[in-house]
Amino acid sequence: MTSQSALEDFATGTNYYGTELRETEWYGQGISRFLVPQWQFYSTANVEAVAGSLLLFTGIQDAQGQISTSILPSAVPSEVPTNEWIGNDFYSLVYAISAANAWYEWYQYTGDVQFLKKWWPAIKRDIEYGLSFLDRTTGLITVEGYTSLNFNYYDGTTPGTHISANSIVVWALRNAALISDAIGDSVASEYREVGDKIEKAVNDRLFSKRTGAYILVDGNDTVGISQDGNSYAILSGIASAPGAPSSASAVIEAMRTLDTPFGPLSFSNTSRFLPIVSPYASGFHTWAAFEAGMDDEAIRLMRTVWKNQTDVNNPWYTGMTWEFINGTSGEPYNLQSSSQAHGWGSAPTWQLSRYVLGVSPAAPGYSTWSFAPRTVDLTYANGRVPTPWGTIVASWETTESRFKMQINAPPGTNGTIVVPGAANKTVNINGVYIDPSGNTTLPEGVTWAVVDGSSYRMNVTSGRSTMSISVQ
Repeated sequence: MTSQSALEDFATGTNYYGTELRETEWYGQGISRFLVPQWQFYSTANVEAVAGSLLLFTGIQDAQGQISTSILPSAVPSEVPTNEWIGNDFYSLVYAISAANAWYEWYQYTGDVQFLKKWWPAIKRDIEYGLSFLDRTTGLITVEGYTSLNFNYYDGTTPGTHISANSIVVWALRNAALISDAIGDSVASEYREVGDKIEKAVNDRLFSKRTGAYILVDGNDTVGISQDGNSYAILSGIASAPGAPSSASAVIEAMRTLDTPFGPLSFSNTSRFLPIVSPYASGFHTWAAFEAGMDDEAIRLMRTVWKNQTDVNNPWYTGMTWEFINGTSGEPYNLQSSSQAHGWGSAPTWQLSRYVLGVSPAAPGYSTWSFAPRTVDLTYANGRVPTPWGTIVASWETTESRFKMQINAPPGTNGTIVVPGAANKTVNINGVYIDPSGNTTLPEGVTWAVVDGSSYRMNVTSGRSTMSISVQ
C-alpha cells in the first residue's frame, strides 16, 4: 500500500471533460454545442478544460464519422473511429456537426494550430457524415429518426428537411473551410462550394414570406418557425447572402412572434412543441441579433430570458443558469430532470464581453485584437479578457459631456480601436488632439486613424501599452 503504483487501483483516472460537472453520464450537453468554449475564453480561460472537452467529444466517433452526443466522462478518446463504443450514444446531426464550429472557436481564441492539425481528420469525417444526409434532388439536408433530434429532446424527433439542420451544416462547412485554410488543406474550396449550394436551396425553399422567417420544415409554412434554426441562418450568413429573400435584421424582427414575458419560445406556439424558453437557443438568438447589428434587441432578449435566473429573490434562484424555462410560468421546466446549473445558459457571459465591452480576437489567438464597444443603452462597461499573450483590460464610459475609452493590451500585440459616434467630433488620444481631416501628427503607438461612417477607427501597436481616448 505504500507503493506509488498502488494509487492507480484507487484513482478515478483522467476526466477529459472539464467544462462543467453534472451527472455521472453526460447526456449530450457539451462542448460541441459551442456556446460553452466561448464563455470559458472570456472568463476563467481554462484552456485545458476546453481542450479536454474537445478531445473527448471528437475522440468518441463512430465508423460513419458521427461525433458522439452522450459521453461517459471516464471514456478514453481515440483518433480511430469505431462502432464498438460502449455507453456512448450517437444521435442528432445538429449536435454532431456543431463540433466543427467548436473547433473553429478554439482556433480563434487560442491560435493553436498544432492541436487543430492532430484532430483535423476527425473533424473532416464529421463534416462528411453531415453531408451524407444531402438530398441531391432538393439540394438540402434531410434527416430522419434519431438524427433529427435536437436540444428539445422532450419533444421527440423532428424528421424531414428543416432549417436547423441545413443552416448548421452551412455554418459548419464555412468554419471548416477557414480551419482548412489555416492548416493548408485544399478541401476549403469544396466546402465553400457545397455550403453556397445548400445556402441557395435554403433561400429558395425554406423561407416563408408569410412569416418573414425561415420555416421549420420544408413544404409547410403553417407550423411556425424555430428560434435556433433562424438564428443559425443568420450566423451562417444564409440570411444575408446576395439575393436572399430578406435580411438578417428583418428575420430578427420576425422572430418577435416567439416572445413571451419570460423570453422567446423555442418554437412557434402554433406548432406541436411544448411552450419552452431555452437559454441555449436564446444564446444563439442574442448572438444573431448582435451580428445583425440589432444590439438593443440582443440586450432586450437577455433582460427577459435571464431575468428570473439572476433574480436573487426568485424562489428558484440558484446562482447559476437554467437548462429550460417554462414559457407560461417563468419557472424552471421539469425540475426533476433538468438542470438549474447549466452551461447552456452562459451566452451573456461572453457576448457582453465581446460585443458590449467590445474586445474580440481580430486574428487567431489575439495577436491582433479589436476594441469596438457597442454602447446600447448603457453608460459604462469594464472588463478583463484573458488571451494567450496576457490579459487585455478595457473600459468605456459615457457622460453628458464626453465618451471615454481605455485599453491596456499585452506587449507583442496590435489592435484596432473603433470609437463609436466620434466622426466629426474632437478626439483626444493619450493627450493628443486628432484632426479628423488627417492633418495631425499621430500620437505614439497609433499607426493610422480614419473616420469610418459615424465612428473613428485607429490602429495601434503594443509600443504604448495603455491607450486612453476621449471624445467630446
